[in-house]
Amino acid sequence: MKTKSLIIVMFLISFITPSGECQTAYESYNSGRVMLDQGMKNGDSVSIESSISLFDVAISGFTDPRQLASVYSKRAVAYGVLGSTDKAIEDFSESLALHDNLFERKMRGCMFVANGNEKKARADFTKVCDRDPKSETCGWVDALDKGRLTDICQP
Repeated sequence: MKTKSLIIVMFLISFITPSGECQTAYESYNSGRVMLDQGMKNGDSVSIESSISLFDVAISGFTDPRQLASVYSKRAVAYGVLGSTDKAIEDFSESLALHDNLFERKMRGCMFVANGNEKKARADFTKVCDRDPKSETCGWVDALDKGRLTDICQP
């Protein structure tokens, strides 16, 4: 319990700059990216959860659609790594609504596969394949058709 409290205090302090000002949305986004990368590299769920909180701050501060799309995408990745596929789908959908991107569409399709929604996964994978016929995603559409789900969304 003491360790968790210390982590929370350190997390809250991380929003304050040496001059005592709160971090900007951009600083929160960059800190979130670092926490997410570290958490994924080390298998550290606390870092990943902290990155989500930093992305929350960034979302509340950004107004540019492309910047918001990027933050939603990063938060979706964090949710996906933690196994919160419904939240990941929501954030990938927010990102796509702001700026359609092949990466987000492909990743949302993978979250749909994880949730057992092959129809929506196929729709996303097909859109990626239509725009990039050389994408590995084209093979995933074929794998879905043949029921080979283990061939899908593998690095």
